Amino acid sequence: MPPRLYGLVGQELNIYFDNIVDNRDSEYDFEVISYADGQHLENCYRIFPAEAGWYEITINIYRHGEKIGSAESTLIVSDPNAGNNISRSLLVIGDSTTANGICMSKLISNFDTDVMDITLLGTKGAAPNLHEGISGWTIDMYYSMEEFDGTANAFFNPDTQVFDFGYYMIKQGYSDLDYVIFNLGINDVFSVSDETDLRNTVDNMLSQYGQMIKSIKAFDDNIKIGLAITIPPAYSQDAFGLNHGTDYVRWRYKRHNYLWCKSLINEFKDQEENDIYLVPIHVNLDTKYNMGMEQVQVNARNPQMVEVIPANGSVHPNEYGYWQIADVYWYFLKSFEK
Repeated sequence: MPPRLYGLVGQELNIYFDNIVDNRDSEYDFEVISYADGQHLENCYRIFPAEAGWYEITINIYRHGEKIGSAESTLIVSDPNAGNNISRSLLVIGDSTTANGICMSKLISNFDTDVMDITLLGTKGAAPNLHEGISGWTIDMYYSMEEFDGTANAFFNPDTQVFDFGYYMIKQGYSDLDYVIFNLGINDVFSVSDETDLRNTVDNMLSQYGQMIKSIKAFDDNIKIGLAITIPPAYSQDAFGLNHGTDYVRWRYKRHNYLWCKSLINEFKDQEENDIYLVPIHVNLDTKYNMGMEQVQVNARNPQMVEVIPANGSVHPNEYGYWQIADVYWYFLKSFEK
């Protein structure tokens, strides 16, 4: 868990245990210590905050009755009236989980009934559902590539040959901006073969994120920057087998994702005074039921039908999973307002 979590009075927030450990949650026992209004369920700690405030949460991890780890976080719960009659602008930079527009549409839906207004910016999508999401893209591609497979990088300055936020803002005619959220990492670590290669990849990712943040701050030091903690994969190996055959396995990608997220947290935690924030979208995603389900026959000789996560669900949520991600964006954005 990162040092801070975000919630909103009357809205559900989950901390799914499988999303904060490197192995399966079923290998451990969990103990939740919290003063927030919540339920310790089999697979998660579910919270319906009744009152705005800051609440401490500790999750202890046990194996065979022996405590082997602990994580602490502060839950920041906002009041529904926060940001009344205030409008903010947001730019989300991401991969396919942003490019398909589902998460952004859910975020718009959340704010449709909110006292606070949000305006999305970007060259992709269609207004009001705008963003900067490109399927298959990585941090490195946004930082160092002018184009890939016919898709141009709107942030690439041909003069400096790197990500240039000021260049982007001027070219798009944007004079100011309140928030930028990066939601990347899946494609960066998905194909990494071993942990030595992963370490080099992660070091490069962190360095490039640092340079991109500097570029944003050089344009406007008041912009608040959110780094979304990359979502974990589907709970079942079935999604990987259906989509990738034997090319990729869940356990390896999950471990690589876990190590990347842990490095991201360690690198950028406690930088709120610099307006740099970790956005914990990963804890709230139900990877068992919100990556999509489809009916398939058990095998060729058995006509019984069972539900499994579909081929495109190895790293892609369904509509409800995207809504869970959008909820955390919502809670995060509300946390700055009064």
